Amino acid sequence: MGADADYVIEPEDSLAYITSRLMEIEVAIYRGPLAMGRERNALVVAEERYNTAKAKALLAVPVEDDGRKLTAGEREARAFLATGLEREAYQIADAAFKYSQDVSRSLDREKDALQTRSANLRAELQLSGKGGA
Repeated sequence: MGADADYVIEPEDSLAYITSRLMEIEVAIYRGPLAMGRERNALVVAEERYNTAKAKALLAVPVEDDGRKLTAGEREARAFLATGLEREAYQIADAAFKYSQDVSRSLDREKDALQTRSANLRAELQLSGKGGA
C-alpha cells in the first residue's frame, strides 16, 4: 500500500448524512459566485497593477548602460526584476481565483455524486420494503 492509504475517507452512507451534506453544499454553491467575484476582481486589480508597474519599469530602464546599447531582452530582464512584488501579488490573485473555480467544480461533482447515491439508497430501501411507500 502507498502513502495514500493513510488518507482514505469513508463517508457515512445514510440518507440523513447525504441530505445534510447536500444542504451544506447547496449553501456553499450559493455563496460561490460572490466569493469567485471577489477573487476575479482582486485578480483584475492585481493584473492592472502589475502591467502598470511593468510598463513603468520598462520606461525607467535606460537604453544604454556603460555606453553599450541594451538589448530588448536585457531591458525586459531589468523590468522583470523591478516588478517582483507586483508580479507576486498578481500570481497569488490568479492562484486564488483558480482555486475558487476548482472548489466550485469540486462542489458540483460532490453534489452530483451524493444525489446519485441518495437515489440508489432510496431505490434499495424501496426494494427491501423499508422505504415506506
